[in-house]
Amino acid sequence: MKLLAIRDKNGITIPVVPMSDYIDCKVLASTTHESIAVPSGMAFCCITPSADVYVKRHNTSFAVPSADVEDGTAPLFVPAGASRLVQLGSITHLGFVSSDACNATLEWFE
Repeated sequence: MKLLAIRDKNGITIPVVPMSDYIDCKVLASTTHESIAVPSGMAFCCITPSADVYVKRHNTSFAVPSADVEDGTAPLFVPAGASRLVQLGSITHLGFVSSDACNATLEWFE
């Protein structure tokens, strides 16, 4: 994946992630764990949900946190409308859960 850069009208350089040629959309039901297999050869995923979602690096079921998690096993929070670029490494699945029904767009990069 190659990051691009543009300059705004004030001369500030802004990094840009190009649109991927491989995009999935995961439809999530409220409070229901869903997982997706990482496509072969992909190194990065840009996650953009339509509602707040929690993401983990596996397909083992988990729930929206309702208490403190202080042992390193908490899921990653991705707020509604935000995009989060994740380096995949050896990850084979991504797991998702949301308090609300929503869509999560997944842009995959080699």
